[in-house]
Amino acid sequence: RFVLTYADRSALLSQEEVIGYDIEGNEYSDIIVDFSIDNVQSVLLTEHLASVYISDDLPLSILAGFQLGFPISGTFEQQEELLQPQDRYFENGEKIRNRQSGDVPDVSSIYFGITAGAAYDVYQNSGLTISPEIKFTYGLTDYVSSLDWKVSAFSAGITAKYNFPVAKPEVIKPADPPKPVLPEPPPPVEPVL
Repeated sequence: RFVLTYADRSALLSQEEVIGYDIEGNEYSDIIVDFSIDNVQSVLLTEHLASVYISDDLPLSILAGFQLGFPISGTFEQQEELLQPQDRYFENGEKIRNRQSGDVPDVSSIYFGITAGAAYDVYQNSGLTISPEIKFTYGLTDYVSSLDWKVSAFSAGITAKYNFPVAKPEVIKPADPPKPVLPEPPPPVEPVL
């Protein structure tokens, strides 16, 4: 099956880290900072999947294939926030430093990933099939061409499929062949004695 879709691959990445120690007299405490980057990414994707049913009695199918995508936009916001100690500030006099935002530089022009998943047909009637499905796509290309930064995605959704009925050709029974024309039998001959 072939699907064309718009995907929002945005993510907030955040990590707390001890960057040093606050020393007062004989006491010290950890200086904890939250590094965060909010990546907003939009991709136009084509998804190419094969679907194989496990058995004739079970409407469960395994999905396998790939995604090919074209990034539409990529922006980011990043910052470092001082979490502890609460009464301390960065050298700029604020709790936040290294605040930056803008377009993600060197965004790759193409996205490619391998997809696997499963679908379960919950409704089938007159060519219409409704199936919840789950899929995982493992990204093989880098999001930014200058970094080792791959994007993988887990997705869940409901798929509606409609199979258009195929008109069966009308079978025309051939006409019976004409009956053969037989010659008239000769008149009966009386035996001569």
